[in-house]
Amino acid sequence: MLQLRFLFIRLFLAFIEYAPVNNILKFASQFTPRGIDPRSSERNPLAELDAIMDKAVNLEHFLSDLNLQEIYFCEARRYFSSRNVSRRFPRKSFNAIIVQMKVLAHELPDFSSACWTKNFPGQAFTFSAREQNCGRNVNPFLWRIYRFKWIDDLKKKSESLSDSDMESTLISTFKKVQEFERNLMRASSTRVQKKIEHNQFYVSLTQDKALQKTAARLLHQYLTQAQNQIFFELIDADLIIHYLNELRQEPGKVLPSDFQTAVPKSLLSIIKNLIPRPIELLADQSMFPVALEAGSKTSNHSSSRQSTYRTSPVRPFHAIWSGIFGKDCLAGDPDHLSKLTAARWTIAVLRDTHTEFVERNGRYQGFIRTVPLQGSMHGPLRSLEIWVPNMARCVLISHPEDSDDLSRRFLFAHWFEAWELQNPHRNQRHIMSSSKIIDNERVKEFLLASPVYSQGVALSTSESLEPVDQLIHEINRILPASTEAKEFYTGSIAIDVTLKDARDIRVLRTFPQEASAHSTGFKMGP
Repeated sequence: MLQLRFLFIRLFLAFIEYAPVNNILKFASQFTPRGIDPRSSERNPLAELDAIMDKAVNLEHFLSDLNLQEIYFCEARRYFSSRNVSRRFPRKSFNAIIVQMKVLAHELPDFSSACWTKNFPGQAFTFSAREQNCGRNVNPFLWRIYRFKWIDDLKKKSESLSDSDMESTLISTFKKVQEFERNLMRASSTRVQKKIEHNQFYVSLTQDKALQKTAARLLHQYLTQAQNQIFFELIDADLIIHYLNELRQEPGKVLPSDFQTAVPKSLLSIIKNLIPRPIELLADQSMFPVALEAGSKTSNHSSSRQSTYRTSPVRPFHAIWSGIFGKDCLAGDPDHLSKLTAARWTIAVLRDTHTEFVERNGRYQGFIRTVPLQGSMHGPLRSLEIWVPNMARCVLISHPEDSDDLSRRFLFAHWFEAWELQNPHRNQRHIMSSSKIIDNERVKEFLLASPVYSQGVALSTSESLEPVDQLIHEINRILPASTEAKEFYTGSIAIDVTLKDARDIRVLRTFPQEASAHSTGFKMGP
């Protein structure tokens, strides 16, 4: 009987750990009024992570205490996963970094002390804004079923199509279009007749089976790229709809950057038709249920809701793990651990590097990181990386002296003003590159189009930029990057401006320093 009871317990624990069941349990815990974190008033997750670390004397003590590591891992997993119940904080990634950390701790005392420092200058700030929204929540399980069925359908539509078939289809289609346009111009038909023939021809092209397969193949390849995977993990209706709207408006994004063949307009039209219409998705109220106002049974049909954002400087040790949840292939993504490189995940502990976590209504949303650089004719520079999908949200900001006076802005523009004011290195210039290698959180594309970047000052060269902290050279000596990892960056450190596709590097446009917290409407400190 005792053996049967023990077997039952083991089977029950295995059942709980089984991914679908585990997700169901996680999802059930999310059924609280939207916009309210039940833990926010009871606990401070970052303070709890600090408290766990304080139980160890130093890094060596932490690395030798398996029980303390387990407690820290569980709390970190709970904190980082608070943004998305579908995205997991994988243990194998945590363990892989711990293995490399032990090597560095044994060889480099300076690394150990840098990991354990509590010195993280800067001041937390918060601001509230009403966010434009579609008035819907999302059922993550129905959305999961829908998105995988969509991908499978695209794959089935193009399974028999080879690369050579796709190329020949595009070439023959382009020739067909050229011939039709020439003949139409030479024809003696009236203007109205030509327009009718023009429309009929291009409609018929969209019915071409080979072209339809080509469109399905291109869209499938685009959606399954690593940098686009965040879309399939979103459980935020607003971000899902924003992504689909953006994709439908610019179907040319789907095409590879090295695409040489001239693109028929009909191909883009077919791709657009393969992308779900947001209005049709929202019609399914099982998958996208109508949102309720917090604490009430009343449907939220308004176009905005109140949210509070907090940006907090964090202990460097906590920032080490942020790349895992951000699916950074060099900093712990579980699917690319062969590329794990200390030149990436150790950035957080380098001298004067600052990492700040952004929370929305008490839930982790992503991180901001600045790395000091030297060797530029522009003086001290700091490379800026932003891994917060919410930065692309549209928000309504009220004037401090008139709550009814609302201005519509993107969250990034408002956040950047507040961040510039509280930044401890206001006298240094921040730079960002045009690289999209690390656009894992689908925000880089938006940042590059913002005035902060587009109206910034281009740097004449980036080859001379080097990290201020020379510890990185010792780290690289002890744990050199793998060949796979070095395909992504140049130099001694893997940051935004050293990535292989970083062509345009700009000093970001900053806002007037005489601006005040009062004028921007944000609150400093706790």
